Amino acid sequence: MARRHLLVPFAALVAACTPRALTPNARGFAFDAPTTPEVGHSDAQFDITRIGMPFGAEAVNGGARYRRTLRPGLVAEGEGGLLHLTNEGSGGSRNAVTGRVGLMLRPPSEQELRTALTLGVGGGLSSTAGDWVSVDVGAAVGGSHPWLRPFVGGDVSYNAAVGSKPFTVDDSGGAPVTLQLPDTIGLRTTAGLELGPPDRALVIGFSLARMIAREPDVLSPPTTTGDVLNDDVAVAIGLGFRVAVE
Repeated sequence: MARRHLLVPFAALVAACTPRALTPNARGFAFDAPTTPEVGHSDAQFDITRIGMPFGAEAVNGGARYRRTLRPGLVAEGEGGLLHLTNEGSGGSRNAVTGRVGLMLRPPSEQELRTALTLGVGGGLSSTAGDWVSVDVGAAVGGSHPWLRPFVGGDVSYNAAVGSKPFTVDDSGGAPVTLQLPDTIGLRTTAGLELGPPDRALVIGFSLARMIAREPDVLSPPTTTGDVLNDDVAVAIGLGFRVAVE
């Protein structure tokens, strides 16, 4: 089954070798361990993530995040990323730029387990497929050991295309297929591990995400079974480094 016809981020091949499109959320990987800076202090994190879908799109995402604890239990964060499709092919730009601002709510606790809630809004820009906006809400639980802190979390996002641009790719037989970015719901679970002290930690993680389209992504040719909605699973492996900046 060839994958060489993927031309832009978010296009994926399904089992029938038909190009499909999905709109992602505003962050390539949710490194939301509930380890936060002290009040009045900040940290920065840089990460890289490998993302793949069975029989579909493959991409890498490079991201950077800045966080600052405004008061006990309230952390502001901003992040940006560059998503790049790695499948073989040619055509429009393979890159998309993403950005997000958000809040982390972490009740102060002296217990071994730390918990946090996250809220965010953001989006992405693609010169080939158009732009989108995204909102997300999530939760995380993690350890508090000085050097070894496992964490698990999950988030739900709604990702809406704005100014969507129809674009054309070829299927496995060379026939043109016109696509659009559909509105999607994202459901993601994440598990990871922080290694090192909180002010300079290596972070590794794994996530599994389900992306559910809310409208058809194939504009033409007409499908033989009506408006078939896309529903795909993406797997991601990420590596990051976080350091205190003040």
